[in-house]
This record gives sequence, C-alpha cells and structure tokens, in this order.
Amino acid sequence: MAQHDSPKPDSQTAAKAGRFAGIGGKLAGLSKRLPSKKVMILSAAGLLFVLLPAFVLPRFLPKPTPKPKIVHTLAQAFSALDAENYEEASRIADLLGEEDTLSNDELGGPPYIRGAVAAHQAQMLWGKDQIRYHLLAARHLQQSEALGFPEGREEAGLEMLGKSLFESDQFVAARPVLEKALKGDPADSASLHGMLMNLYLHGADRDLKKALAHSQAYLSDPDLTNADRQAGLLVCSEIQLSLEDLPGCRETVEKISVNGVVGAGASVIRGQMLMQEAANLLATATDENRAERTTIANQKYDDAIAVFRNPQARSMQATDAARRSMYLIGLCYAQLGNVKAAIDQWARTAKMHMERPEGVAANLQMAEALRKMGRDDEAIEAYRNATSYAGDPQSYANNWISLSAFRDRLNNAYQQYQQAENYERALQMTGLMNPLMPPEKTVEMAAQSHEAWARAILNKAENRSPDEVRASERQAREQLRNAGAVYAQLASLRYDTRDYTEAVWKSGQSYFEGHDYRSAVKTFDAYLRFELRKRRPRVLVSLAECQLSLGHLDPALAELQECLEFYPTDAASYQARLLASRAYLEQNNLKQAESLLHENLDGTALAPASREWRDSLFALGRVLHISGQQEAAVNRLEEAVERYPDAPQTLEARYLIAESYRQSASIPRQKLASDNIETSRVAHARQLQDRLKQALTGYERCEQFLSRRQQQSELTSLEQSILRNCYFARASALFDLGRYEEAIQAYSTATNRYQYAPESLEAYVQIATCYRRLNRNDKARGTLEQAKVVLSRIKPDADYLATTNYSQQDWAKLLDWLKTL
Repeated sequence: MAQHDSPKPDSQTAAKAGRFAGIGGKLAGLSKRLPSKKVMILSAAGLLFVLLPAFVLPRFLPKPTPKPKIVHTLAQAFSALDAENYEEASRIADLLGEEDTLSNDELGGPPYIRGAVAAHQAQMLWGKDQIRYHLLAARHLQQSEALGFPEGREEAGLEMLGKSLFESDQFVAARPVLEKALKGDPADSASLHGMLMNLYLHGADRDLKKALAHSQAYLSDPDLTNADRQAGLLVCSEIQLSLEDLPGCRETVEKISVNGVVGAGASVIRGQMLMQEAANLLATATDENRAERTTIANQKYDDAIAVFRNPQARSMQATDAARRSMYLIGLCYAQLGNVKAAIDQWARTAKMHMERPEGVAANLQMAEALRKMGRDDEAIEAYRNATSYAGDPQSYANNWISLSAFRDRLNNAYQQYQQAENYERALQMTGLMNPLMPPEKTVEMAAQSHEAWARAILNKAENRSPDEVRASERQAREQLRNAGAVYAQLASLRYDTRDYTEAVWKSGQSYFEGHDYRSAVKTFDAYLRFELRKRRPRVLVSLAECQLSLGHLDPALAELQECLEFYPTDAASYQARLLASRAYLEQNNLKQAESLLHENLDGTALAPASREWRDSLFALGRVLHISGQQEAAVNRLEEAVERYPDAPQTLEARYLIAESYRQSASIPRQKLASDNIETSRVAHARQLQDRLKQALTGYERCEQFLSRRQQQSELTSLEQSILRNCYFARASALFDLGRYEEAIQAYSTATNRYQYAPESLEAYVQIATCYRRLNRNDKARGTLEQAKVVLSRIKPDADYLATTNYSQQDWAKLLDWLKTL
C-alpha cells in the first residue's frame, strides 16, 4: 500500500539505497563460507552497509514544513472580553502570560481581564462563593493597578476594583478606590455614591459627614428608581440620626413610604428619634427639673418600645428593621433601669441574629451588664460570642458600636478584672480578644496578668503561717513561669522590632523568679546576644545565679567575672561578688570567697542599710566559720544578728554562732592539756567552760524556737537540718562539760526523735561512753546492744556517710569492738 503521509524519495536516492541493500545481502551470504574470524569481519562490514542508509538517507530526504506559530495579542483578549466571551478572554489572557510577548505597558492587561472575568462570575453566585469570587477579582485588579491598567480602561478598572473590594467586605480598602473612581466621572456614579455612603456610615472608622455628602449625591441622581430612592432616603435618615440632626432626620423620614421593608425601617428610625429625645432630656436636666424630665424621658422610652414592636416589624422577622428593633428594645429597657428585661431581650436578639451586627452588639451589651452583676461565667461567654462573630478588623462593619469602641470595652473589662485581682477572668478576656485586637497586644496583656497574679499571691502571703507562705510561693512561681512563657511568645512576635529585647528580658526574669532556671538560662543567653548595653550587668548576675542553682559553677563564675571586670561600679557588681563568693565556697576556695565579701563590706559605696551589705555580712560569718576562724566568725555573725534580727539568715546565724563557740572550745582544751602552770590551767578551764556554756545556750535557743515553729507549721528542709543538729550538738556540749546525766538525757531525746537515722548511732555510742564515765558498764553494754538493734532496722539504702563517719559495715564492726571494752 502506498504511504501518502511521508514524502517519496527521488529515483537516484532509491537506486543508491538498492545498491547498498544488495551489497549487504551478498556479504551476508558470503559469510557462511568463510572461516569464523573472517566471518566476523565481513559480518561487521555488512552490518555497516545495512545501517549506513539510516544515517545517509535523511540528507537526501526533503524537510517537513513547520506548523505556523499562532501569536496572541492583548487586543484579541479584550475583543473577547467586550463580546462577553469570558472563557475565550480568560484563555487568551493565560496564554499571553506564558508567551511572554507583552511590552511593559501591556503587563497589566492579563490580570485586568482575569479580574473582569472573576467579577462577572461573582454575579452568577450566592453567599460565600460570591464573596470568594469578588475577593479573587479584587486581587487580580489590584495586580493590574500595580502594573498599570490598560490604556483607556483606567476608569473601568478602578470602578470594578472598588466594587469588588466592597462586595468582598474589604471596606477600608474600598473607600479610597471608589473615591478615586468617582473623580473619573463614571456613568454609574450613583452606584459608587451609594457604596460610599454605606462605607462611611458602617465602616470601621465612621465618617458621618462624608456619608451624608455621598447620600445626598446619591439621592440627587434623577434616574434612580423609586425603590432605590426610598432605600437611599432610609440610609440618609440613619446618617442624620447618627449626626443628632433630629429635624433633618424627621423631614427625611416623612418622605419614606410607610409600606414594605423600607417603611419598617422608617418606623425603627422614628423609635430611635424618641430614644434620642429622651437622652437629650436627661443630658440637659438640672436638679430642679430632673424628676420631671426623667418621667417624660421614661415615657419616650416606653413609646419607643411600642414603635419597635409594631405589627409591621414583627411580621418581617428576617429584615434589618426587625433585627434593629429587637436590639433597640433592649437598650430602652436598660435606660429604664430594667436590667433583667434588657438582658433577656439581648439574649433573644443574639440567639436569633448571632452573626449580624445586632447580634454582636447585643452580646456585647449583655456581657457588660452580666459582668457588672457579677455573673462572670455568663459574661465571658457573651464576650466570646461577640468577638467570635464580629469579623476581621479589616472588614469590621457595625454601626451600633465602632471598632475602637469595641476594643475599648474589651480592654475596660480586662482592666476591671485586673483591678479586682480576678486574674483568671482577665486572662480569659485576653484569650477572646483576637482577632479584633492585635495579637501582640493581647499576648502582652496575658503576660502582665500572669505576672500581676504572682505579685498579688505573694502580697497576700505576708503575715501568714510558714506553711501558707510556702504554698503561696509555689503558686506564685507557677504564675511567673507562665508569664515567662507568654513573654517569650511576645518576644517572637516582636523579633523584628526594637522592643524584642525588652520582651526577652521580661521572659527571662519571670522564668528566673519562677525558678525555671534552665529556661531562664536560655532566655538570658538570647538577651546577651542581642543587647550589648542595657541591663547587661544585671542580666549577667541573674544568669550566673541560675547557673549556680543548676550546679554549673564554672559558667557562673565566668559570667560574674565579666560583670566585675567590665562593670565594677555598677549596682549589680555587689550582688556579683556575693554570688561569686558562694561559687568559690562551693569550690572550697575559701580565701577568694572571703576576699570578695570584704570588698563589699569594706568599700565606701555600699551602706549597711542595703540588702547586699546585710547579705555579705551574714555570708562572711559563714565563710569564716567554715574556714575555722571561729572567733572572727562569732564576731561577724553576732554583729549580723544584732543589726538584722528579722533577716531570713538570722536563724542559721544563731546556730553557727553556737557551733563556732563549741568548735572554738578546742583551743582552750588543747592548752589545758599542755600547760603546766596552774593559774593558766585555771584560766583555760574557765574559758573552755564559758565557750561550751555559750554554745549550749545557743543550741537551746535555736531548738526552742524551731520546736515552737514546728507546732504551727511544717519546717523547711534547712530548719529541719538545724533542729536535728541542735539536738545532737546540745548533747555533745553537755558531754564536753562533763554533765553526763544531762548528756544521756539529751542524747536519748535525740535518738527517740531520729530513732532509725544513721546519726542516732553516734548518740548511742556517746550514751555508752557517758555510762562508762559514770562507772555503769552494764548500762553501757546494754546501750551498745540497743545500737546494734537500731543498726539492723535502718533502711539498707540509707546514706551513712552523709551524717556519720562510718559505713554500715564499719558501724557493725565498731559496735562489736566497743562491747569488748
């Protein structure tokens, strides 16, 4: 069969192809009679002759004719658009974008066409779909405007863009576009004036004077239909009422027909005029005529309710007039002082028209009334409903309450809850303010609420029992940790602003005060990376204190050294020395710890009235005690207790004073043992007795104080440790004084109190020693047997070396050995 879809080769080409094919065939036949190696060579040659035509023939074949390229133009797209062939116009617009053949002056053409097509399609739809297409049209037309509307279509583009913005609820953006479109004197100027009068009346920031001007321009159009004119008169009367132009409003309302939906709207305006007259009477009342005017005003409110309840309005439940009437009846009841009736009326309005402006305003009014009545749960729910259906700030439109007034009411409710220290409700308010208020603002308010909540808890804890104080501190720290997390969220919102580091600082400080030291370290590190000057010494100190609390001594010292090196005169440097001395004490570098505390105390800049001077004095006494400088420790600690008897460190200081006296008794004891001069021995003995007695007195005072406190509340871990040590140390002092009967009694009290604690073993051994000193060896052996029983009952996982000098096995061996003595 002939192949008609491909060109035929000419005769010369065909002859060449035939010769190539014949030679190839002969070679293939010859290969059968030749040896294998030669066969391979000849076969390859034959294959070459067979394949060669595939490479040679195309040179002799004619080239196919290319299809002509179709070039689209913007004119073709506009021609289709003007002919209302929207599908074709859209197709060409898309192709023009792909072909990249447009000049710079034509780049706004394709988005213009897409916008015009989307605007047309929106007219064919309803509800949310219609709004979505208007939104799409607005985006395309905004792009076209940015690139430049096509020549000759600027006015039409602005008009379409303004209408699309209006119909997609972008009211703020629509105003300037429609105003600009009007300057071009469009044919449909009445429609634009109608949109603008509504935008300025109902928009987020109302401008009633402009609204009135556009309404008058709208009504001046002689081509308006009667229905459009009636609707325009109704809007005009509403504007005049809002401007409190009652005569003008009354004159406009008289022009409106009493029939139909517009007539029902006019009835609502009449009721509102009665409300305005009543409000004016009350606002201008004097002491002499207040009672009379109140009576007249109340009658006008009653008359307004009757107008709002007219049969025509009730028969049109779905109309704007019906919704407005329901809401306004609630306002009238509120003005008459019937709050319950007002709340009930607003509740019905909100239930029936939740998403409408009247439903939003009713929920807000109801929330305010319920909050003032203390019905907070219901109030919060009403606030939530009001904000949920208010819409986005960009499209907010509610002439019952402006956006700024709405925000003011929400903020006022938040502030009222804050002032009443009802922080839980205040936080609920911040959670429901979005999207009407900027997230940055609501997050900051939430952080402030958590922080204020913590401060209030701590303030109320003053003058309460220690248990209540500790419980309050735990609650406060929880709120401070919450504040830290919310301030961190605020910092992320302010990352690109100057206020970023301020939010980071507050986050870190809240974490720090809330004892979330790990989060505080991360936050303070971030602060130091971004802030090179402000608060840097203070943050370095706070960061170091966090590191110390986490047991990270080297990082803490590095930060404190930076503070002391670069900011030696800053107020934070005193706290830095205190913390650094604490870190050096942990590292057993007692000399350096003491030196830093002397710098704080011996300098002239820090006064004894300051907290840092006080803390340095107590800390120095402790360091001196640990380093074995007992007399110096007593001097410093007694000075501290005398100066600051109510300081939190005073209890520990009193215990350390007693301990220092007991430990310092070792000096006269050694001298007594080595000195042979009788008078000196007497002096040493007296000094030994005096110091032990002072130690004994100190232990007894601490023990009595803590025992009384324990009856009132649970002791802290530090207080428990001090009380335990006092029991054993008091008995030890009595033993050293040779008062063995009293020592046995004191040790017995300690063993009874801490019966199955490892340290009780020390007491049993000392009791046995006392009995031996009293030549009561049977009692001594019995005591050691009792000690072995106690040893067997102590928990296997008890840490013996934490409070004694021996392990469990060592104690067993020691007790067995002591029994042999």
